[in-house]
Amino acid sequence: MASAYHLLIVSGVISMSTMEMRLTHLMLALFLLFARKPKTPALKGNRIAQGVEAVLIGAALLASIWLLSRWKAIAFSGGMTNQQDYWAGLVIVVLVFEAARRGIGLILAAITLTFFIYPFVSPMLPGILNGRGYGLERVVTFLTTDTQGIYGIPIGVAATYIVTFTIFGALLSRLGAGDFFFEIFFRLTRGMRAASAKSAVLFSSLIGMVSGSAAGNVAVTGTLTIPLMKREGYQPHEAAAVEAVASTGGQIMPQVMGAAAFIMAEVVGVSYTEVMATGLLPALLFFTTAFIVVHLRAVRSKIEPVTARSTDPRSTARVLWDGMPFIVAFVLLLGMMLLGYSPFKASLWAIVAMIAVTVLWTRRLDRKLIGRIAGAVTEGASNVVTISAACAAAGIIAGVLGLTGLGSKIAVLIDLGSGSNLVIALVLTMVVSIILGMGLPTTAAYLILATVVAPALVKMGVPVLTAHFFVFYFG
Repeated sequence: MASAYHLLIVSGVISMSTMEMRLTHLMLALFLLFARKPKTPALKGNRIAQGVEAVLIGAALLASIWLLSRWKAIAFSGGMTNQQDYWAGLVIVVLVFEAARRGIGLILAAITLTFFIYPFVSPMLPGILNGRGYGLERVVTFLTTDTQGIYGIPIGVAATYIVTFTIFGALLSRLGAGDFFFEIFFRLTRGMRAASAKSAVLFSSLIGMVSGSAAGNVAVTGTLTIPLMKREGYQPHEAAAVEAVASTGGQIMPQVMGAAAFIMAEVVGVSYTEVMATGLLPALLFFTTAFIVVHLRAVRSKIEPVTARSTDPRSTARVLWDGMPFIVAFVLLLGMMLLGYSPFKASLWAIVAMIAVTVLWTRRLDRKLIGRIAGAVTEGASNVVTISAACAAAGIIAGVLGLTGLGSKIAVLIDLGSGSNLVIALVLTMVVSIILGMGLPTTAAYLILATVVAPALVKMGVPVLTAHFFVFYFG
């Protein structure tokens, strides 16, 4: 239902303002997250835990509905709020912390909490970190009634771009795109040394173009490529490492590049097509390097070429013909974005085209196909829930930076720490990005880095898009 609702908004069937869309999106995301993820796995099914979940879900719905009923009055009055707005906002802030903990992990929740506490302790901090301080009501109302806080750009991106692309990726998986692409690349690399590993690299690059998720990429490609690599002579840990590296690269491979790339386009203020064009060459270099490395490791390990034939009896031409729904969807998606259409419009029409061509090619629209389509739509909503939790948490960080001016202070700290030397500043930024990247998913790590660190690089003379790509890659 949540996915269908978002698709209707993107298609223009349901018309609503930006703030209404963001409010309802986070409300649905919190509802799904608390309904599907228990407080701890050990409490799943526990009656007391279920009661807590019901309270959290009820609180999310009531607070969101109140803010939905009040946002116009607040906006038209120039930001005037009342006590009820504060209490509703406080509920949302608390729920976002819990959603970040459940959806992403304790690290993101702790980082967000650290920034949230800053306005209250800033008068007691020394030097450049010293600030005037703010009360809890001022901070909460700013974070929940202004578009610079929780309901800022990240949540807006999650409600439009990310939802449609996660549904697109889920639909590809459900309709068999993984098997199609694997079969094509298996035939292309047959007879080569390390054929299975090279298939994994090529396969991951293409699947990564639409999944944009390292974990999702492994789930689709790893089940096919890892057993083949082991049969070819790779040790289990080597096969897993090849797949992990190749799948991680899917996050930087246009045209989807994961949720972080959509957020980057909005934050930087450029078209997503420009982000894709900028990221293409580094992504190709990444996969070319991975392709060469697996070959050199195969030579060192004396893995001989395998000429085993595919178990699929179809000819290559027939495989391509049967995979036409996926080819059409890819071409349409990329073509529309290059022509200037918005990414969510392009992905929506790619979804429609893939379903239509699948029906034409198979000449059936039976219960099984409808079930796959419905399953993909449901999976798309499930996949975006944790991303939305990360986006909302990042909104708290961005709101605190905007309210207190902490962002410019951090830029000064980086400048002082590097002695105004750009190379040293980049090295420091790289280290911070890598550390955050080890503890957080890509989207969450990028959101924090883009909010806190990237502006500091920009103030030191680094072009905006370059600075964001720098923290994106290392994160």
